Amino acid sequence: MSNQNAKTQTLSTHLELAYCIKQELTATYDMYLANQLAMLFSPILQDALRQIDERIAWKDNIFCILRYLAVITHALGTQL
Repeated sequence: MSNQNAKTQTLSTHLELAYCIKQELTATYDMYLANQLAMLFSPILQDALRQIDERIAWKDNIFCILRYLAVITHALGTQL
């Protein structure tokens, strides 16, 4: 019977250890998610994203203007 008790105790210890590891992983994951959400809504990150959007829009506008000038220059060149 003592062999059975030892096996039961070992299984119990393993289950307790697995439960503790699961709890730690859950807590760590929850903290990670909270940090990610806080960073996502951080004013600094929002400002950086806004600046990136503005620069992309500015770049797109410049390319539109350059394409327009290229077309006009080409059209004027053929008329001259």
